[in-house]
Amino acid sequence: MKRLIAFAAIALLSSSAAYAQESPVRASQSRVCALKGSVRSTFSNSCMAENVGASVLHDNACEGGDMCSMIYKPVCGIDPASGKEETYSGICVSEHANAKIAHDGECKAP
Repeated sequence: MKRLIAFAAIALLSSSAAYAQESPVRASQSRVCALKGSVRSTFSNSCMAENVGASVLHDNACEGGDMCSMIYKPVCGIDPASGKEETYSGICVSEHANAKIAHDGECKAP
């Protein structure tokens, strides 16, 4: 009986290890703010956003409600109209512009 249990445990572990090696790499499990059409939404992760055709703007939940804070915490984003980097006063403001975040802080001068 002990041998049967040991054999079953080894078989189970072997198949789990093989599955882990064959399974595709999973996308980030952190929440993201993404844009589909003109609607910004928070998704569970980047895979969920991309599966519905949404473009990820930044990591974490969307912040942009109807109004943005006036606290200056700059982010560098890609302006969707020009495709160039632009400094926004905060994540909320960049979301309202539908800009994809390049990095925290002001954009570097060209």
